[in-house]
Amino acid sequence: TKNPTRNPSRIPTKTPTEEPTEEPTDEPTLDPTHEPTDEPTTPAPTPCEARRWWFNGDKCTNYPPEDGNSGVFEFDTMQECCEEISGEDNPCLYEDMCNPPILTEDPTPHPTRTPSKNPTRYPTRYPTKNPTRNPSRIPTKTPTEEPTEEPTDEPTLDPTHEPTDEPTTPAPTPCEARRWWFNGDKCTNYPPEDGNSGVFEFDTMQECCEEISGEDNPCLYEDMCNPPILTEDPTPHPTRTPSKNPTRYPTRYPTKNPTRN
Repeated sequence: TKNPTRNPSRIPTKTPTEEPTEEPTDEPTLDPTHEPTDEPTTPAPTPCEARRWWFNGDKCTNYPPEDGNSGVFEFDTMQECCEEISGEDNPCLYEDMCNPPILTEDPTPHPTRTPSKNPTRYPTRYPTKNPTRNPSRIPTKTPTEEPTEEPTDEPTLDPTHEPTDEPTTPAPTPCEARRWWFNGDKCTNYPPEDGNSGVFEFDTMQECCEEISGEDNPCLYEDMCNPPILTEDPTPHPTRTPSKNPTRYPTRYPTKNPTRN
């Protein structure tokens, strides 16, 4: 024998074994089985998330039955158990051994006065990493290949199949937002005839007039937002003398609430 036992048996077997053990056992088996078992008698424990749900007469639970009864009707998820027992729109009692309730040692010093009017029916196990501000009422059937960075406030009523590269015609500039420039004769907010965008511009007519004519000098200007209205006939009764203190810059719109005196 290549590997003899450390302590030889006092009573040797009548016939040799077909395949001797590589290492001898410390103690002989008191009551060995005739044939080896195919698999261990105790199966591996079920993972917590894979536990099935059942109704124990009071609530839905995924705790194993105390009597070990495996004949109860089981559900794959808590939602299926609650919908079957309580219905789709009714509250549901449950206990989850994977997420047992954590009882606070002391009561909350400032609890909420009124509970939420529309609480979530089934709490999620993990919070959403990137929640949407306003969820879509009707989600798309297939996800977009490249989602937008920021969600739109309202969905497009009639979206195009393919996005355009850029608008063909830029939006016109609002009249009040037109910038002023000096054309050599007067301040104006008309666009240059030659399309030259290199002229020095001002934000307002007042800035252009103060820069060109000075603060206390008259200023010639033309405003495309308020073009002058020419009278067809001269005034029959003009004022004899002009105003001593005329307004420097006429207002664009008349006063809504003029003073009586």
